[in-house]
Amino acid sequence: MKIGTWSIVKEIFIRALWFPALVFVAHLVLYFVFGVYRKVPGLDMLTHCLGGIAIAFFFSVTITILSRRGVLSGMDGIVRSVLIFALTATVAMFWEFGEYVFDSYFSTRIQAGLEDTLSDMAFGVLGGLIFLLLQRFWRTLS
Repeated sequence: MKIGTWSIVKEIFIRALWFPALVFVAHLVLYFVFGVYRKVPGLDMLTHCLGGIAIAFFFSVTITILSRRGVLSGMDGIVRSVLIFALTATVAMFWEFGEYVFDSYFSTRIQAGLEDTLSDMAFGVLGGLIFLLLQRFWRTLS
């Protein structure tokens, strides 16, 4: 890997990954330390929505960094939004695959059934849409 590539990776870690990492750590603390999801059922939906916002933020900032550094070019607003949406939905899907693997191989009880899994994915995707709408609104104000 070239030195310039390492500086891009470092910038992505510093500027883009902090928000998803914060949401993930908060999720782990709420789940494993406090056991809050069993006590407050709706919190799971909120966390997945916030996770979708954080993942969309990550992809948005990463695309901006890659564009500014000349790695990506010619991406207009619609293509960028569709890409962020698709990547966020993909992460939501793989997150649920991960929960399934943990439940299957480590005897955890993360997933509470098909309805829970589908609502988790839906709230993750909704979070991505909320991010894109807020981003669009913010850009119209500036």
